Amino acid sequence: MLLFKALPLRAWYGLSDAELEFRLGQPAFGRFVGLSLEDERPDHTTFCRFRNRLVSAQILDHTLTP
Repeated sequence: MLLFKALPLRAWYGLSDAELEFRLGQPAFGRFVGLSLEDERPDHTTFCRFRNRLVSAQILDHTLTP
């Protein structure tokens, strides 16, 4: 669920995968996706692979990819 919740943040703020990884360390972004301060956040390659799988399965709408 965390990866799905991160997609709108990436689109809304025009973030790269690396920027999204960094921003999830901030309390507001982390809470939005369900992370606590102690949780480990996914790295940028995880976001990239997840998004590529959604695209290849024709699940991801291009409105969520900047």
